[in-house]
Amino acid sequence: MELGHWIPRRCPCGALTVILTSKTKDNPADEAHWEELEALSTRQSCMEDDLVEIKEQLEDMKKDITEIVEVVAALSKKSRK
Repeated sequence: MELGHWIPRRCPCGALTVILTSKTKDNPADEAHWEELEALSTRQSCMEDDLVEIKEQLEDMKKDITEIVEVVAALSKKSRK
C-alpha cells in the first residue's frame, strides 16, 4: 500500500515512512519523506546533545556547591574565633 506520490508506507527494511511538508518560503508545501528509523535517530541525536549539555551544567553546579560549602566552612571557623 502507498501513501501517494509512489511513496510506500513502509521501507523494505520494515520501518514506517514519514512524510513532512515544507513550510519554508523557498519551498512551501513541498513534501519530503524518510524512514521512521531515520527520524528516530535524528531525535535521539538531539536528545544526546541535550544530555551532554545537562551533564556539563550539572558538573558546573557541583563545582559551585563545593565552593559554597568551602566558603560556609571558612565563615563558620571565623565566627567561632
